[in-house]
Amino acid sequence: MVSCNTTAVCRVLHSLDREIGVEKAWISIVRRAADPAEERGGIDMFVPEIGNSAFSHHAADVKTVLKGVNVVTTAVKAPVTHFHYHMFFVKTRRKTTREEIVEALERSPRIILLRKRQGVRSTGDLFNYIRERRLGFGDMYEVGVWEESIGVLGDEVYMGVVVHQEAIVVPENVDAVRACLKLSSKEESLKKTDESLGIASSPTWGYSQLPGIRELSRSPRV
Repeated sequence: MVSCNTTAVCRVLHSLDREIGVEKAWISIVRRAADPAEERGGIDMFVPEIGNSAFSHHAADVKTVLKGVNVVTTAVKAPVTHFHYHMFFVKTRRKTTREEIVEALERSPRIILLRKRQGVRSTGDLFNYIRERRLGFGDMYEVGVWEESIGVLGDEVYMGVVVHQEAIVVPENVDAVRACLKLSSKEESLKKTDESLGIASSPTWGYSQLPGIRELSRSPRV
């Protein structure tokens, strides 16, 4: 099984490739410096992920899942502990439209659209939202794409993607266990996993959409 960032890239690129066709993708990844419980990570600094190559390992990992995909990734660590952020630039095999990209993402499982105009203005807002939505755990199994960040220029697609660094890999690992044990079909496993984890059935998240969840963007900061 691949990492959190690689899982997110696979989901988004697979969606676009299936619906429109991907010629090549360039992805810049802003990584969290450390997981919340870790005693390491940078403070007041960015740490480029460079070593033997200018490129990060994520592209090579993606190619173990999506055979033949043409993708390049770079990465930098940032002084945060919740979420990674990806900046996608994708050249598609034909001209497309913003509406077509939105519809492709909406049809894809485990991908949700985040709307700034509905209160999801930052990863901080998002973390508060899912912490209430999922009874305090703050687990986000879906890949989040800010709808307002999606831009299209002919055959060029741009978007911003947010990735929970811990929870996102859980669904595919559960599915992998079922597949190894031949417990159910692909479709049945996806459905069981999503239902058991409470993965969003609606492709778009906004504070006003869930009954009983207050609009956190208007709540007092303490």
